[in-house]
Amino acid sequence: MALTIHAWQPGEPLPPEPAWPAACAGGRAEWQWRHARNPHGTRVYLALEDERVVGQVAAVPHAAWIGRPAVFAENIGSFGRARGAGLARAGVYARLGRALQEAHGQPGGDLVHYGIVSGAEWRVVNGLLEGEVVRNLTALVRTLDAGAHELPPGVERLARFDHQAQWLWDRIAGANPALTVRDEAFLNWRFVERPGVAYERLGVRDAGGILRGYAVLAVAEFGGRRALWLVDLVVPLEEPEVARALLAGAAALARAAGERELATHVPEWSPWFDALQRAGFLVHPLAAWLFARPFARKFDEVWLRDHWWFTLADTLHV
Repeated sequence: MALTIHAWQPGEPLPPEPAWPAACAGGRAEWQWRHARNPHGTRVYLALEDERVVGQVAAVPHAAWIGRPAVFAENIGSFGRARGAGLARAGVYARLGRALQEAHGQPGGDLVHYGIVSGAEWRVVNGLLEGEVVRNLTALVRTLDAGAHELPPGVERLARFDHQAQWLWDRIAGANPALTVRDEAFLNWRFVERPGVAYERLGVRDAGGILRGYAVLAVAEFGGRRALWLVDLVVPLEEPEVARALLAGAAALARAAGERELATHVPEWSPWFDALQRAGFLVHPLAAWLFARPFARKFDEVWLRDHWWFTLADTLHV
């Protein structure tokens, strides 16, 4: 039967219900949030057999900064169900992947497509989507002992992010050669509006009410490890006391949730990698790899490994 490739756009009817479990474990609401409500656009390519969805390759774009504006997009939610197996299914992936890359991986388009893989998934990513490994992911893990279950003084829960998120991001952007733009629109979409995921958002303000740093946390299993994950920690390096307060708040939340471990990921080149170890975190390997398909030679996987401030805020796996 004829296989056709369709670029889905917001406003069109959503793919039929049978596609949801394969394309998005969170179901219809999660799929809509990822692709129809993302403030930075939509990247969804569907394979159709007689109007039946048999495959999807999708990416979730984010505004990024590399000394100039750019777009980094996470490949997530790909599947293939064409009749047959093996080469037939690989052919579906290949056609979908080429359609996505030809439309968006070009000058003026996405700079990098990336994602998280483990095990056999790597063969598909490497062979069909031309991805290369950026790094084997590690976790910084702190095992918690007895202690406070309440937030320390000066640490508050954040209901939403406002324009001050941009001020805070402006303060950290210069210290990181490549990173996602953490502005009000991104942070609320990512950590407030996502359906089905309960994030805790902590903040520290100064005497004038200005946000000096924030932490986002979620209980999850990632890379074969369950913990209270510190999904994002944004604090200027020159304010370690803010980081200490947020980490104390994170530990209190972990204890209150009955979790014994507080875990996070930051790149090995970041000063935070050493600072967190001094704060009692130990390095552990994860069963997950970060891959990338760059579309500009200068920003290849080696450059990304050494310059991209990638945290779990940049993947929808957590």
